[in-house]
Formats: sequence, structure tokens, C-alpha cells
Amino acid sequence: MESIEILRHCVRISEVLAFVIGVYYFDKKDAIHWRLFPFYIGVVAAIELFGWYLAAQKLYSENNLLYRFVGFPVQFIFLFWLLSQIIKVKYRAFYISTLVYVLCWVLEYYFIPKEGHITMSMSFSVANLILLILVFSYFYQLINEKQLLTFYNQRSFWVSLGILLYYLGGFPYYGLFNALLKNYDFFLIYTHIILILGTLMYVCFSISFIWGKEK
Repeated sequence: MESIEILRHCVRISEVLAFVIGVYYFDKKDAIHWRLFPFYIGVVAAIELFGWYLAAQKLYSENNLLYRFVGFPVQFIFLFWLLSQIIKVKYRAFYISTLVYVLCWVLEYYFIPKEGHITMSMSFSVANLILLILVFSYFYQLINEKQLLTFYNQRSFWVSLGILLYYLGGFPYYGLFNALLKNYDFFLIYTHIILILGTLMYVCFSISFIWGKEK
């Protein structure tokens, strides 16, 4: 088995484990966004496993459509909502972020030529940037709060750290995905890094359930 496939399995395993751990530590007294978070991870894991099945059946076109129409939008829109709750701006940031992302998605899908484009890089990059802005807003908020010294047992810290690791590292990767394919050796190395970061993100999510407490 090639190293890249081993790393893909690591991501899938980390997703499933994060889902199981999240359900195990489920507390109905938590805020709604934290109660839904484990089930969001479960949906992502199910999409990933279904995508794995499609790839194994060599249904690459359907696999691409799965992530384009379901996988990426589900992840981005939920994380917009989750982070908007964490940084205490409620639905204002969520509505604006989702509207910008959807408009970019529609623009890219209908008006940008698809020849030679495997990933919708423009809409992904815009959504990625929005996530980073929201995450950095959280860390700025954390620095200005008295809970800074106890950050390690805050659920929001571990979740935000996981998102930061993956989406900051993945910003150039997905933004330049179609161009990177032309330099396959570098693309392969970067893919290994992205898969490692993806695994770390779900490890952080698992830690958030085990160590983290809702503020």
C-alpha cells in the first residue's frame, strides 16, 4: 500500500474516531452548536467513506460531483455557523459568510470554464479565507479574555486550532490545486502534508470532546 493511501486511511479513521468520541461525550446540556458538532463529523465521515467507495469503483466523475455539491458545501457552511457561535457574533457572520461563499460557488460553477479544472479553487479559496478570518477572530477574542491561561481545557480552542492547522496549510494547496497538478512531484509531497494536517484536525476535534469544556 502506498504511503498516500495509508495517510488517506488515517484521515478516515480519525474522522470516525472523532465522531465516536463526540457521541460518547455528548451532553444534552451543551449549546446547540456543540450538540450538533459530533453529528456533523459523522456526516463528513460518511461522505468520505462514500467517496472512497466511488473511487474504488472508478466512478471518478461521480466522486468529484459528491465533493463539489455536497462534501465541501456541507463542511464550509457548518463551520461558518459553528465559528460564528464561538466568536459570539451569532448569525450575522454566518449569513454573510454563507452568502459570499454561495455567490462565489455559483459564479465559478456557471461562468468559469471547467476545462482542466478538477477542483473549484476560487470558491474553495474564498471559503477558506473566511474560515481563517473567523478563526483568527476567535484567537484575538481569546487573548483579550481572562480564560487565556486555561485555553487547553476550552473546547472552542481545540476546534479552532484544528481548523487553523488544516485550512491554513491547505490554503495554497486547494487555491492552486489545478496548477499544482502540472508539477506532480511537488503536488504529491504537498498532498502528503495536507493529509497529515487533516488527521491532526480530527485529532484536535477528539481532544476537544475529551478535555474541552463549554465556556
